Amino acid sequence: MKFQTFSVVVGGKACNARCPFCISHMTVDQGMEMESPEWNLRNFNIAIRLAERNNIDTVILTGKGEPTLFPNDITFALKKLHGHFPLVELQTNGIMLQTGGEQYKRYLTSWYNLGLTTISLSMCHFDNDLNRQIYQPHKKFGTNSEDLIKYLKGIGFTVRVSCIGLKGYIDTCDKLDEMVIWCKVNDVDQLTYRTVAVPQESVSATFKEATKLLVPFVKDIEKIDEHLRKNATPLWRLPYGAVVYDYRGQNLCFSNCLTYWGDDEKDHEEDNSIRQLIFFPDGKIRYDWQHSGAVIL
Repeated sequence: MKFQTFSVVVGGKACNARCPFCISHMTVDQGMEMESPEWNLRNFNIAIRLAERNNIDTVILTGKGEPTLFPNDITFALKKLHGHFPLVELQTNGIMLQTGGEQYKRYLTSWYNLGLTTISLSMCHFDNDLNRQIYQPHKKFGTNSEDLIKYLKGIGFTVRVSCIGLKGYIDTCDKLDEMVIWCKVNDVDQLTYRTVAVPQESVSATFKEATKLLVPFVKDIEKIDEHLRKNATPLWRLPYGAVVYDYRGQNLCFSNCLTYWGDDEKDHEEDNSIRQLIFFPDGKIRYDWQHSGAVIL
């Protein structure tokens, strides 16, 4: 098997956001509980060796919940990964990074010194209130994205905005252009745009139906794709189909949320390539988020 990315799951299923399209609620638990499990160090070392043998240079710290609710797990993972991979990213909704006060400032400084290079902030809109309506509908005020990005950049992190395309939010060429302008103004290093997706099999009918209502019209996303092909400069085509562009001076990755062996199944058969190597702290090493049978160890 050839793996393209290495994801390390940290923490448990607990989350401080209430996204109606929560992928964690729609995919199987994979044995995860609300609290973080005890780390299986033996298998973590095996996963690291597998990633190194595949010449993977980037590790993604992610979670079935919100990783930053488990800061000690992030610290532990970074200590184990330190010196093995040049690029280490943390996927987060950013809420705790802005509301956690001095304690989280100390965490962030420590993580930076342990080799964390990139903070990937999940967003659905540059307008803070529209973003809050999706991530924190139960709150009167949400994250101030501009302040958070400035704060993280001040520590030294590369900041990526991971924009989830939702119907009525960022789902047209004009709205994406506005997002790009906002990113440039706020010195965002990288912008990734992917539309929300519904897994083939969902364990929650409620979340599946809510997500379906948020999936943008195919014709609108096709227009965005065509617009970028005509007006942006391709820099890098990733094996799973994403394309990194220079668009009006902004680094922009046009990607997809869930990857299957669909139309390009023959290509996978020829090179035996799989998008992701995923390590769960209980010791399971998997290569798919949706299917419990996708187990390596």
